[in-house]
Amino acid sequence: MNAHRRFVPFLLAAVLAVAAGPGRAAGAATCTGKFPNPITDICWSCILPISIGGARIANFGDQEDTDNPSSPVCSCGVNPVIGLSISFWDPARHV
Repeated sequence: MNAHRRFVPFLLAAVLAVAAGPGRAAGAATCTGKFPNPITDICWSCILPISIGGARIANFGDQEDTDNPSSPVCSCGVNPVIGLSISFWDPARHV
């Protein structure tokens, strides 16, 4: 009997949590976006070349790239943080 008295508040809280959970509003808009196709929707020539340290990983034709450190592992700042030197072109805007 004592175990039932402890269980009832938990059961009631669970039922209320499910009932008050996020529901779908009557006038909610549906997302009309689509997942990008990596073959046709991404401008790979805009992102390449990609390099890790001094090693060029991918290139499209003979694109120019900034000079990178020869070692892929680097340490920067007053409090040394160890990381990888990775370089790629990041398109900021789609015109």
